[in-house]
Amino acid sequence: MFRINQRSAQPIYEQLVENIEQLILTGALLKDEKLPSVRSVANDLAVNPNTIQKAYALLEERGLTYSQPGRGSFVALDEADLRARRLPQAMAQLDTAVDNLRLLAVPVEDITERVRRRMEGLEEGGEGHDHN
Repeated sequence: MFRINQRSAQPIYEQLVENIEQLILTGALLKDEKLPSVRSVANDLAVNPNTIQKAYALLEERGLTYSQPGRGSFVALDEADLRARRLPQAMAQLDTAVDNLRLLAVPVEDITERVRRRMEGLEEGGEGHDHN
């Protein structure tokens, strides 16, 4: 269910958090759906259970999941809720990037073409992240 890149510079627990966020955003994980147990994820990914527990704790801290003692962890948001929560931050990041590109005198046409290609999935990017 979850994928991690053991060779990535990004810590495994952060990769797992991103992976779960992506699964929520794509509708693969639904609101109130139970997440796999820490033990089963640790076994599947061959990582220390403490790493999985750290990811689950971070997800709960961010309000993406909730836990029920003795029952496990569950998805707290549906994809629309998560999109609405993340959109302002994503737009602020875009604004910052555009401001930096303007300072570098990058032509608007180059920026819009780059954005178009990224949105269409024609151009790969990222900084050491494995987006499977």
